[in-house]
Amino acid sequence: MRCFDKALELDPQQPEALVSKAVSLLVDFGKAEEAIPLFEFALRVASDIVTKWPHVWYWLAMAHQRIGNLEKALQCTEEGLEQQPGDRATRHLKSVLLEKLALKNPEFRERGINFWRTELSTEPRNYEARRQLVRALADTASIEAWHLVDESFKLANMKPFLSFHSLENSHERRKWTSAPGYESPR
Repeated sequence: MRCFDKALELDPQQPEALVSKAVSLLVDFGKAEEAIPLFEFALRVASDIVTKWPHVWYWLAMAHQRIGNLEKALQCTEEGLEQQPGDRATRHLKSVLLEKLALKNPEFRERGINFWRTELSTEPRNYEARRQLVRALADTASIEAWHLVDESFKLANMKPFLSFHSLENSHERRKWTSAPGYESPR
């Protein structure tokens, strides 16, 4: 930590020192509250820092998540994904944040569903996104949830013990398809 402090003493706007110290505070010392202003200052004084260090937004989002500011963390992941859309770590963090936010606030449910559908369209074997989407859709008794589960077994070259199709004329299938909020597959 002393080396970061020394570098910042020589140049208080040194973006690499600001980001390095912030990451160290967050990861090594668990001090998210102290890390956040350093990340934010680095982004203000060196707007090109995300070109050199594209994970700045990811780390800032992690810091906000650690202090429970999930909506701000989600905003940071979205900023990061604008800079680097293919970044798996930031996409994963966004997915986790959407899942947590959707549980607390239904307004985030549809955003999550759209995000997880997009994730699966680009990466069908993203089982975490698949799980999150199934969970969100199962709450509405959507048949799409069953289809996603069935598809998971196919992708893994496994045969399910029970599938929606095996319930063809069963009471269980009628229960699902007649449930309030039922949505047919798209």
